[in-house]
Amino acid sequence: LTPLFIQQLVYAGFDLKNGKYLSCGLIENAAIVSKAINFNISERQESGYEWTKLHQERSFIDLKNQMFNEMTFFHGCEHLSSNDGKSIHISNPENYKSYGINIISKRFGLDINI
Repeated sequence: LTPLFIQQLVYAGFDLKNGKYLSCGLIENAAIVSKAINFNISERQESGYEWTKLHQERSFIDLKNQMFNEMTFFHGCEHLSSNDGKSIHISNPENYKSYGINIISKRFGLDINI
């Protein structure tokens, strides 16, 4: 569903290329995005999905039929990354202060201290 979610946001006029997006495989998809500068309300009158240059300018993926639902990836995130599409790497900012909060999820094999 990841490509579909991205395509829906782009078609609705959101700027994913300059926003933040995370996909944790089949677990979670989240976007922090704003309306695109190149969005025109007249686009709402279009019927069907015909990807234009304006749409592609709003997307960080190629707008075509593709499947990558099970892959973990991050776009525009400074402290989260995934090198292999399966694991998540968290890098703490400089001068990071730990609050001693332990987050554990046995279901997803997560054990992190923030």
